[in-house]
Amino acid sequence: NNKTQQLVDDYNTALQAKGLCDYDDILIKLRDFLRDNQTPFTHVLVDEFQDTSPLQYEMLLLFGINNVFVIGDPLQSIYGFRGASADMFDQFKTDWPGATEIKLTTNYRSVSEIVALSGAIFPNQPTLQANRTQSGRIQVVQALNEYGEADYIVRTVEGLIGGSTMTAASDFYGDDCQRTFRDIAVLYRTHASS
Repeated sequence: NNKTQQLVDDYNTALQAKGLCDYDDILIKLRDFLRDNQTPFTHVLVDEFQDTSPLQYEMLLLFGINNVFVIGDPLQSIYGFRGASADMFDQFKTDWPGATEIKLTTNYRSVSEIVALSGAIFPNQPTLQANRTQSGRIQVVQALNEYGEADYIVRTVEGLIGGSTMTAASDFYGDDCQRTFRDIAVLYRTHASS
């Protein structure tokens, strides 16, 4: 719509007035450079390939070399909003038909309970083996929406510390709550989730 276009135009004008460019501008300039110049590179490595945008993939093609190494996990593609897609792996196999695919099936990060849960969530994927021998406890919770998820987290923390207010503490009176806030971490992928 017109308001969005005006916002984009104003943003680009402000960047240009200050002699700045954003990440997409850099990629476009690099793509244009690659179109007009032969690259001096003989090898290219792409990490987190599942997050490759169409523009980045076009640049990979423009390098015009066969020594390309990509690493990534199609199940971890989170940048769909900017065009990234796990389908890039299939496109890569088409564009580099001689490429060798190596599936890494040992998980060095997670305990066996988490690895087993990931196998249940993605049953059609290669079975992973946990390298870590420590055991852990895992609980899967399905919430109706982000508000239900936040409420569950708050109630769980309140239960672990015995309540953070007089009212909440009375709900847990008599429970064996010996944890403090420093014993608890809430992990999330993007800051917007907080």
